[in-house]
Amino acid sequence: MKKVLTLFIGILLFAACKESSPLEPFESWLGTWTEKQADGTFTESWKKESDTLFLGVSSMVSGKDTLFQENIRLVLRGKAIFYIPTIPGQNEDKPVAFKLITSSDKTWTFENKAHDYPSQIIYTLNNQNSITATIQGTENNRSKKFSLFLKRK
Repeated sequence: MKKVLTLFIGILLFAACKESSPLEPFESWLGTWTEKQADGTFTESWKKESDTLFLGVSSMVSGKDTLFQENIRLVLRGKAIFYIPTIPGQNEDKPVAFKLITSSDKTWTFENKAHDYPSQIIYTLNNQNSITATIQGTENNRSKKFSLFLKRK
């Protein structure tokens, strides 16, 4: 019995010492988020693929028509985290990488200064069932910014 208890304590200590993934804070994003808008419903869904990769899909649907869709990868490269959307018909169908430049317990700012619009993507976790995504940058030499107020589905 003493050996079993010692083994059990050892396993608990080993598990407690295991280094967490830098993407662990993003687990609050997992699941499906929606916002009803006048012209349809915006949906964003996230799943954890591995400790270094999360996959997301965003879309805007009106009735049976998909007005917009993008595939997103949230990926750990070395010690840096990147938000990488790919939007069919934009940027020659190539992904655009936004590097995580600041983060706190509930806010993450990704930036790509070389990209005109957007140049920043900011996620703020309001609570476990509400997240705000703010997209901002410069388009046609004018500042442009909008926010999505998403609720967990």
